[in-house]
Amino acid sequence: MPGDLTHPGLFIKEASQGPHPITGVPTSVTAFVGVAQAGPLHSPLSITSLTEFESHFGSFTSAPDLWCSVRAFFDNGGKQALVVRVRAPSPHRRTTGLPGSRARKTELYALERAERFNFLCLTPVTPGADVPLATYRKALAYCQERRAMLLIDPPAEWEPSSSTLVHGFVNQLIPSQETLGRTAANAMLYVPRMYVDDPAATGALRLIGPSGAVAGVIARTDETLGVWKAPAGTEATVASVSRLPFMMSEDDVASLSSQGINCLRPVLDRIVVWGAHTLDGRDELGSEWKYINVRRFALFLESSIREGLTWVALEPNEEPLWTKVRQVVEQFLLGQWKHGALSGTKPDEAFFVNCDQTTMTQQDVEQGRLVCLIGVAPIRPSEFIMFQIVKETALHLP
Repeated sequence: MPGDLTHPGLFIKEASQGPHPITGVPTSVTAFVGVAQAGPLHSPLSITSLTEFESHFGSFTSAPDLWCSVRAFFDNGGKQALVVRVRAPSPHRRTTGLPGSRARKTELYALERAERFNFLCLTPVTPGADVPLATYRKALAYCQERRAMLLIDPPAEWEPSSSTLVHGFVNQLIPSQETLGRTAANAMLYVPRMYVDDPAATGALRLIGPSGAVAGVIARTDETLGVWKAPAGTEATVASVSRLPFMMSEDDVASLSSQGINCLRPVLDRIVVWGAHTLDGRDELGSEWKYINVRRFALFLESSIREGLTWVALEPNEEPLWTKVRQVVEQFLLGQWKHGALSGTKPDEAFFVNCDQTTMTQQDVEQGRLVCLIGVAPIRPSEFIMFQIVKETALHLP
């Protein structure tokens, strides 16, 4: 305030706010879509506990498969779920409840109403049945669009002696890279299903898909170790599992791993997640996105940077803006490197940020399109992976 003021009044001093530091987005919000007899339809509801789920959607008897999957999620360390209730099929309704209408934002596409989700778990509309392949295919394409990961449960009939069933399932789910645009990088398949306590009958067991439990394990790993850590191994224990339906040999596990399929295995007195591959991790693909933690870390960085650069929309697309963008992105990536998320003994071995005339054409500049090219070296693999951020700025005025 000026020191020579001699009368009261309102004084305003304008100051440049400058770009805000980039902060990381949430990484483990898990969406569940399934049948329940109660609760809001086609409206994703955020919950943080099984008790909260029951207050909106009812008990196990109202939503058996959905209830079990959500319980497994919270039992294993999940913190936030988005639940979408769909109707059960009936003789008078041909629809199976999934995937729904995007235009009307129903069933799966009710998630259009949600700002963000990181994982998607689908439960069958008929208790104990499989989610149809056609539904999984649409869900996978949607997850790729929303920068989320789809957790897929194996066919109920699958067992090691019928390994061709699960391989055929994968090949039908993702027939080729060309037809589905590398959606395999956003798909995670875990086998086998698992037995849990059946709340409907004391001492009875119920066979459920592992997706909800695995989503909880990954959420726990994110919180304790970081999104860049592989959610697998002896620390990735799966709680509330009574037993697995069968044992798998080392050859079974190796064969599944070569197809990008992850296993649940007993280790000493625990069940653990064994494997951290996406379905893009099949040996014949040789993808940079074969590891779940690398794919998810890249999605985390991309989403965080995109959201952290919203302020550029009001800035002219000129060199001063490019300098600011490089600075804030480099500062964010430096923080990730210091936390151990990136390889390299020094920052320039861990990442680079280009935002200048080499990343934009003159037409980009004049049309207010800022292009930033970013490369990072995740812990595994250590080679650089690159992604591009494109943001709209104020129109350039010559």
